[in-house]
Amino acid sequence: LAGAFYSFSLLDICMRSSVLERVVRAVYQNFDAIKQTTLLGLIIVFIYAHIGYAAFDKDYRVVGYDDTEKRDEGNGCNSLLECLVTHFDPGLRQDTGIAEYMSPLLIVGDGNTDYFHVGIRFLYDVSYYVIISVVMINMIAGIIIDSFGELRNVYNRAQEDKATRCFVCGVNAAEFNRRASGFDKHVMSQHNMWHYLFFRHYLRKKDENEYT
Repeated sequence: LAGAFYSFSLLDICMRSSVLERVVRAVYQNFDAIKQTTLLGLIIVFIYAHIGYAAFDKDYRVVGYDDTEKRDEGNGCNSLLECLVTHFDPGLRQDTGIAEYMSPLLIVGDGNTDYFHVGIRFLYDVSYYVIISVVMINMIAGIIIDSFGELRNVYNRAQEDKATRCFVCGVNAAEFNRRASGFDKHVMSQHNMWHYLFFRHYLRKKDENEYT
């Protein structure tokens, strides 16, 4: 098992690729918003699990597959803890919500159907699907997508600024093209960015007593 942790070293590629670095940054840039939204989602799932255990504990069923056939593997909500596990594990992974792990709603006009129970179950199933499977999941995805948009805008502004403005003096490229020998010659010879950074580094390393 210990050797499996060496596989995490492959994630070093995220530090070597500027594209992957922006992808990772899009996640942790708004990590606080993602964390709080996820916490809200977990609280809502807990509330649904508690309501399900109190009102619909007999309706839960865990279904497994034997080759191509379905088989019933148990109730899945015999206790509050078991109900929580059913909601948090398979319930969050299903696109159809928790209804996939509950008995189907069958309304038969034989006079024995509890229409009140069916109505409450219907509201329970649909609201869980809308709030958890649609709204909460898309809220988290929306936060990450917005982060991608913000990083893309910052990157585009930086590229535009680099191409149209001198890094050292900040004068616009149009000014050099109208009055001087051109912007490209200015940034390559007169105000070369790398010469400037080398000079700054040289001054930081130089002894202050040797300044002239």
